[in-house]
Amino acid sequence: MKTIICFWGLSEIGKTSAIKTIWQNLKNGSNPPLDISSDDICDIVYLDNHKIGIESQGDPYSKQTEWIDILIKEECEIIICASRTKGGTVKIVESRAQDYGYELIWISPLSSIQDSLHSDLNSITSESIIKLIKVLLTK
Repeated sequence: MKTIICFWGLSEIGKTSAIKTIWQNLKNGSNPPLDISSDDICDIVYLDNHKIGIESQGDPYSKQTEWIDILIKEECEIIICASRTKGGTVKIVESRAQDYGYELIWISPLSSIQDSLHSDLNSITSESIIKLIKVLLTK
């Protein structure tokens, strides 16, 4: 089942850092990412020979559209991406899912006002999303 898992939330809530934690936990080998822009990444990783596309640009006027289109063209079974809570970034994700036959799952990153929890929350989020990916790959 082709699926887009979209982290959505307000600016600076931790979407990019959560996605990067997932990417780091799934990354196998030392190949460089397809694209890096500032702190954001676009890459394809493999889990049990399944293509997982990961992109973290969910800001308006970013490379979000270009990066999602690359991952779709590369026939990723699962795409992990980011968007804001409304507006153009949400519409891009929704339209790509509909146009290319992807199931769409919206996820909000775990967050806290305590900076000391940030790393732990990203680890918990990453573990949960990787479990979700494994379930989706069996469908």
